[in-house]
Order: sequence, then structure tokens, then C-alpha cells
Amino acid sequence: MKKKNKIKYVVNCRFASQKTTGVQRYALECSRILKNILGNQVIFVAPKGYINPDIKRELDIQQFGILRGYFWEQISLPLFNIFNNSILFCFCGTPPVFLKNVIYTIHDLSFVRYPDFFNFYYQFFYKHLVKIAYKRFLGIITVSTFTKNELFDIYGIRKIFIVGNTVNHLHNIKKNTKLPSNLKNTDYYLTLGSIDPRKNIQQLIKVFLQENVNAKLVIIGAKNSVFAEQKYFDKLNSNKIIFTGYLPDHKLASYYKAAKCFIFPSIYEGFGIPPLEAIYYQTPVLLSNIPVHKEIYGSYAHYFSKNEIKNIQHNVKLAQSKLISCKRNIAHPLLKKYNFENQRQQLKKVVFDNKNKG
Repeated sequence: MKKKNKIKYVVNCRFASQKTTGVQRYALECSRILKNILGNQVIFVAPKGYINPDIKRELDIQQFGILRGYFWEQISLPLFNIFNNSILFCFCGTPPVFLKNVIYTIHDLSFVRYPDFFNFYYQFFYKHLVKIAYKRFLGIITVSTFTKNELFDIYGIRKIFIVGNTVNHLHNIKKNTKLPSNLKNTDYYLTLGSIDPRKNIQQLIKVFLQENVNAKLVIIGAKNSVFAEQKYFDKLNSNKIIFTGYLPDHKLASYYKAAKCFIFPSIYEGFGIPPLEAIYYQTPVLLSNIPVHKEIYGSYAHYFSKNEIKNIQHNVKLAQSKLISCKRNIAHPLLKKYNFENQRQQLKKVVFDNKNKG
């Protein structure tokens, strides 16, 4: 009797051609775990052109095809997958809608809940893509119980796996840069995220200036054309508000460590990893009172209303009172919960539950 070939897995590594933000970082961490679990049964692929050389070397990424971007994901990638008779993992990006043997991660449903925050083409495209993927694909992963329940509510009941975020990426940072001179010996609060309406940074800035908070507000994050409104930030002119733009991980540590508080006023999140990074650096966290923040951060943060930010300095003091001081940052209960081993066990379950279904 002829033996069956081992199941092979393919990972969409287009994320290696992009700046590393939340979803790209998640994809990289999950890819590392798959390599650990599956060894030579998994192939990592990306389009030709520039990709991060460190990620390419670490995952031994194969580059192929003449197409780029979405066209590569919808044409070249499925052809590669069919040729290799594989199950395809897409931890971020746009999965090929004509395949069935796909395990796709849906990080959140902001494009459904808040379509006005995005330009028409982006929200229209993702709304239809996720609807098709949800019904058609072999497996669906998400990052929190909140988003799992959102998926049930909008698209119906089906099996969904939860594979949470971690701060694994912070363990691997070998060098930390110093704070810029304009922040040395300066009290400041920190927030981080793309300049995206759902991050609610505009409201935070307005209240910060109205209350004349005795500190500066540092905002780390890049602008993005998919979001409907950017004019407010372009016109803003105050020496109390500092925009840094996008910063890589090795530059973030000094900003987190020196901040008096990390403020995350989001209206909507699928998980919300920056507060976990702040906790890693033993910085107090002040969060909007949205359900997913309560799920992930529980009693280890202080909360304020996402609809009415006020009394910032008073709330910061309450957030500081919640801080747990640990001799080692990884000893914090949340960092023990959202760690490499937990993520590995969750992803291992996804692999073994689906290995005979492709």
C-alpha cells in the first residue's frame, strides 16, 4: 500500500515586506511557532522584491512570482499552494478567496462596526472578503473571546480558534536606544497606535489640551491612507503634543520606560497589545472601558469612558496605583498568561485539529 505524503503547510509571509506593526508582529511570532512545531513540513513564502532580511533568514522564506501585493495573494499564492497540495496559513493580510484549505486569522471587525473610519474601497473589500472566508475556509483564528463573539454575532456560529498575542518580540531586543533630547527629564504620558479614528487619539488630545495637563503627550504611530480623516493631526500645533511617527521595537523601550503612564483610549480593538508592552516595561496603564480591554487586562489597569475622556491627571494617579512592581518584568501575571508557551499550545491545537481535513 502506497504511503500518503506528509501534509505540508504554507505560510503567507507577505508581512515580511511591510513595516512591523501589530498584525505583522503577530504573524511573525506565529510563524516562528509553526516552524518550531512542524519543522520541514512548513514552507514560508513571499512575493519577490524587498523583504526584511532578518525575517527571510530566520524563516528561510522562499520568494516567487512576478506579481506583488493583493494580486500576488489572490493569484500567485494560491497557485503555489495548489501545486504543493498544502494547507495555507494567513496570519494577516488578504487570503486567496478561491482556496478552501486556508486557516485565516481575523484580528477584529472594525471595518464592519465602524465603516466610516475607513475609506470606501478598504471597508467594502474587507467586508466581503471576511464574509466569504468565514463560510469557505478550513479554519478561522482570532485573538480574543471578544472578537470570537463578534464573529458569531455577525457571521454565525462555526468553530473558531483563539490564538492570543504575546510580548515575545520584546525578549529578543538586543539594544535599546536613548530618549531624544526633547524628552529627557520631562514628564510625559505615552500612547501608541496608527493614527486611526478608532484609536480615539483626537479626543485624547483635545481633552489633554483643554485640561492643560502638566505633562507632554507623546504619540507613536504612522498615518495611513485607508483611514478617512487625517486633517486634524496635520493642522495641530502644540509643543505639548509630540508625534514621533512609526518607531521600530528597539526604539520603543526607552519611551515606555520613562513614561509616567501609558494611555490607550481606543473605541474598538480586537486585542490591544500596546498596553501589554507597557506592562512588560512596568509602566502604569490607563485604558478605555471597552469589553476587550476588560477581558485582557482585568484589574491590572484603570479605566475611563471611551465616550468622555476627562480628569486625565486624576485617572493617571489611579492607574499608577494599580501598577504591580515585579523584580523581573516577565513575572507579571498577564505576561505569564500571554506568553510564548501559551501561544504555542493554542497554535498547536489549530494544527492538529486541522491536519486531516485538508
